[in-house]
Amino acid sequence: MDINATLLVEMIIFLLFVLITKHYIWPPIIGVLDERRDIIQKGLQQADQAKSELAKAKEKADETIHLAAQQAKHIVEDAQKEAITLISDAKKSCQERLIKLEVELEKKAQQAHQRARKNIETEILNASTQLCQKVLKEALDTRTTSKLIQAETKADKG
Repeated sequence: MDINATLLVEMIIFLLFVLITKHYIWPPIIGVLDERRDIIQKGLQQADQAKSELAKAKEKADETIHLAAQQAKHIVEDAQKEAITLISDAKKSCQERLIKLEVELEKKAQQAHQRARKNIETEILNASTQLCQKVLKEALDTRTTSKLIQAETKADKG
């Protein structure tokens, strides 16, 4: 194998090419790659953070719904107890009046009893509707809430 000046010149040119590439071309490429890696890492961190925030929000929503359901249950129980008390009081009053005016007062007592029940049912329905509206206002968007209220109103009227 002959080593001549051409081979030496080619080796020098190749070394110059390697040095120029190493000094001027590779640093910007490596910088772009590092920037891209940092952007991807930040995106992954933000995604993890968003997942944890979503999980916390879901837990909070579930807790709020659970608390609202418990409150609604207590309201209904209290209303039922109050209704029972009111009904008992109305019965006692009717019995006292029945002794004096049997036929006439019996009709009036039944009418009063029915009105009281309707009023209590209306109050319970209104309280439940208001509570549901408050809960749903936070849990659902306006359009879905309107649809639910309209459906409930139609069911009550029907």
